[in-house]
Amino acid sequence: MITVSGRVGFVDVTAFASWRVLRMIAGPRALAAVAALFGLLLVAALAADLRATQQTLQRQLEARNRDAAAVLAAALTQPGQHVAGWRELAAAQFAAGHTRSLRLHASGLDEPLARLQRPAKPTAAPAWFRVALPVAAAPAAVVLGEAGAAVGRLELEIDPSWAQDALWDSFVRTGFAAALLGLLSLLAGVWAIVARAPAAGRVHAGADRHEAAAAAGPAPVASVPSGADAGAAAHWRQAYAAQAEQVAHLQRQTHLDPGTGLPLRHHFLAQLQQRLEEPGGPGLALLIVRVLDLEATNLRLGHEATDRLLGAVADVLLTYVDRVPATLAGRLNGTDFALCLPVAGVAVETAASLRTALASTPALRAGHTEVAVGGVDGLHDTSAGAALATADAALARAEADGDTPAGCVVLQASTQDEVLGAGAWRERIRTALVEGRTRLTAVPVQDSQGGLLHLACALQVQLRHGGPFESAAGWRAAARRSRLLPQVDLAAVERALEGITRDGRARAVQISRSSLAAQGFTSDVAAGLAGAPTVARLLTLELVDDVRASAGVTAVAAALSVWGRLGVRVGVALAAGATPELPDLKSAGVQHVTVDAGQVQGLAHDDAVRGYVRGLVTLVHDLGLTLLVSGVRDAADAQAMWALGVDGATGPVLAQAQAAGQGA
Repeated sequence: MITVSGRVGFVDVTAFASWRVLRMIAGPRALAAVAALFGLLLVAALAADLRATQQTLQRQLEARNRDAAAVLAAALTQPGQHVAGWRELAAAQFAAGHTRSLRLHASGLDEPLARLQRPAKPTAAPAWFRVALPVAAAPAAVVLGEAGAAVGRLELEIDPSWAQDALWDSFVRTGFAAALLGLLSLLAGVWAIVARAPAAGRVHAGADRHEAAAAAGPAPVASVPSGADAGAAAHWRQAYAAQAEQVAHLQRQTHLDPGTGLPLRHHFLAQLQQRLEEPGGPGLALLIVRVLDLEATNLRLGHEATDRLLGAVADVLLTYVDRVPATLAGRLNGTDFALCLPVAGVAVETAASLRTALASTPALRAGHTEVAVGGVDGLHDTSAGAALATADAALARAEADGDTPAGCVVLQASTQDEVLGAGAWRERIRTALVEGRTRLTAVPVQDSQGGLLHLACALQVQLRHGGPFESAAGWRAAARRSRLLPQVDLAAVERALEGITRDGRARAVQISRSSLAAQGFTSDVAAGLAGAPTVARLLTLELVDDVRASAGVTAVAAALSVWGRLGVRVGVALAAGATPELPDLKSAGVQHVTVDAGQVQGLAHDDAVRGYVRGLVTLVHDLGLTLLVSGVRDAADAQAMWALGVDGATGPVLAQAQAAGQGA
């Protein structure tokens, strides 16, 4: 691709070469020499661009084959799915029209269950171009079932015509631009010979600029296609969007209940466990909602009406998630739903209001369906399993005892902490920040070989003089409501710079994207970084979404344009389903992506999770970004994660492995 951008452009290079030629020769032969030189440079540039585009499209085609095979494999191995129904699923996938070939084998059978093939779709590219620059990828092969107990094998190939068309389109556009530039350059050469003396001075100045720029080093190249070739950029965006949608589909299939959209039991409990392990804080509360006599309701109303009823329950729970930051909701099983509250002391009133809201829901009223609510308040230093067992005991009591007020029972897990109002929260947090009663906790982010990438740090605040330093789970929601998050994030940056100054170890701190919209926040952070330029190069700022109305990519790009010049690195904590904005974040200057361990839980044993993580790794790496995972707890998941190409991670299992290695 021929571009004129950055410090060193194609015109600068050719002008420099023309000056050298014109100084060596003169007369009519100079024109021929210049024309030949330009022609060679243009052909070389066009060939290099086409080769790079061909390789990129080939990688994208391979990724599409893998992701499409993973999606179909996950559908074939769903619980309750049998070999007898495989042929119909394979035929449905093939009928969608995007698949070129599909072979499906079942263990124990000599002949394939399905062998489907269609010719490649016609392309706009002529035959000679397809022979000279083919775009093809081997079919993706997936083993169905667990290792050692395979039940079949799937081979799938996506139709490659879209990739060949994209390459031909790039060739036509780039070739036209090259021919036009060549013609203009030839005319410039003629003019240079006619008016050699004045032109030489101007070209020589261009040569000097080129030499100075070359000495300064090459201009950075973005992995996302630039606007210089709108066609290639559009094709790249289209291919990325399709790949991101496949990854999102795998994520939804792996983590979310398809009927309600709530996190499934394993994903909800993983998130709950992470919250319970955070030190300090005022504790949590867990509520369980049970739809009573669901089987009878299903027989009475029918399957579709029952699904709508369960969807209405999920919608009520999601209103709490939307209104109260850091609240979690999930579906535990067919009849039970869960709600985790980020603070203690409000479980009783929340349980009562929740049951009232559900009882007034039209779907439940029309179905004459009752619910019971049980919960546990004041959770500290316990496991998700123990918290669930206590809440379940309260639920059983609420369900069995018809005399319980409003059908709700909430048990206390520990001594009730004091309950603060909004004004008291604001005053305590503000005073702690002003008096400097803050500190950072740090956990190492390691690569697959156990090497340290940086320390991931979290801010703790001492809300009471002489009291414990409490993690963000206990006070961040109050800080947000009080509009103190920018001050909190500034304190975290200051503590991180102090720590780096003290021991020279790289650190990363999380800051809210919503803080970027606060007046003066970007410049305040920049002032702190400018005051310690050497230290700033060892700092990473990781942007997190606290609310759905967080600052958009434009605000992120504006902040990063200031911070990036000061040497700081920037990452982003990726919420599930947020992959579509990654190309824009990459262009803004983001360098790594972090996901929580709940998104990879079960990776070692679950093909659906493996397909999702594989797609996510491909998506992130194709953008030139680094992928990190926080809070990994399972050793088998960690090994599978490294095998799929994850770049770094934190978690108890990694800390244990490091300690064992040091002990040995």
